[in-house]
Amino acid sequence: MSAADPGGWSRDTAVSAGDAAAWAARFTRRHRENFAVLSWFLPRRLRPGFAAVYAFCRIADDIADDHDGSPAACTAAAETLGRFRARLHAAAAGDAAGPLWTALHGAMRAHALPLAPFDHLLDAFVQDQHQNRYETLDDVL
Repeated sequence: MSAADPGGWSRDTAVSAGDAAAWAARFTRRHRENFAVLSWFLPRRLRPGFAAVYAFCRIADDIADDHDGSPAACTAAAETLGRFRARLHAAAAGDAAGPLWTALHGAMRAHALPLAPFDHLLDAFVQDQHQNRYETLDDVL
């Protein structure tokens, strides 16, 4: 895994749904920030989907943030986010390879998760590559 590929999201290896869910759970436990996102408060039946969505969000955030902020690095991050989005759309359409995309595809199917919120998150991360300061709260909103 590299800075451009946190979580190994670009891997195309075929994995079973069970292996992908186990990968997402391990990833989520290792990468939590301020709280345990897979706590016992979350119903067991929701945990695999929650882990897959969290892994997607965490990896996208790492792509967006883990660079030096230079114009070249921001451009590279935006390009990587574009490839990440393409993989998201492929997974949503059923072309899921690798643990992240297999787990996310399963969660999207199992819980009828729409694609739009995932795209909106990526839109915000791409925007952050071009503008990271705002003068007013209205500008942020």
